[in-house]
Amino acid sequence: MLKSQPSKNDDLGALLRDICATGYRARVVVGDAAERETVIKRRPCERIDVAVYQHGRRLTDVKLRYFKVGAIASNLLAYPGGTLCIDNDVALRRRAVDALFALFDTVRKNKKAVGLNQAHICSPRQHRLHGVPHKFCERNSGVIFWAEPTKSVAIAKEWLRELGKGTSKDGHDQMPLRKVLYRHRNDVYDLPARVQRRGLSHSPCEGEPLLWHAHRSDRVKWARIHKHGAEEVCGFVV
Repeated sequence: MLKSQPSKNDDLGALLRDICATGYRARVVVGDAAERETVIKRRPCERIDVAVYQHGRRLTDVKLRYFKVGAIASNLLAYPGGTLCIDNDVALRRRAVDALFALFDTVRKNKKAVGLNQAHICSPRQHRLHGVPHKFCERNSGVIFWAEPTKSVAIAKEWLRELGKGTSKDGHDQMPLRKVLYRHRNDVYDLPARVQRRGLSHSPCEGEPLLWHAHRSDRVKWARIHKHGAEEVCGFVV
């Protein structure tokens, strides 16, 4: 939940401050009216919209992912020009935000409906699926460009149904997503690797990534170790 004051553990607050520093709008999806009021009260700017999705609670890893996917599927039509869905442990390189959103045009020019990065492990042994070739990699579900509304909604709803079947036993949503994307493989666009720097194994300064995908506490720790505690690292406000 969004904290009342900035802290190193405030993933969502840091992301919303990034968004508010740009000219773009965003939507936060919460589980009930009380959470909605809290986010409205604490949001850093009024360009942050808040919606309620009540069809799933976030008590376990499986239910957390079910809530996430359901929230995505039910909100994709809010922005007809396309929706960028990102996990809350992502930081924006603020001065490159226009290049980030230009990727919608890239996805559409390639006549695809959805754009994602391949996961760092192509096909984890415990996630292998009957009927899906080993070489068809999982995609990272923390950053998704939903570029074509009609097909995007269909894919997201199918993802939710697949998750509901228990395709993933460990709570991860990328395993059922891989199954769905294979069925819709002609609509999938693989984003350039530089779109996001995931984790801390490589510097966020290498290759000028557009997003830094790591918890804020880890970003703060990295800046303390490598950049003498700097508040900004290569365009990312830590």
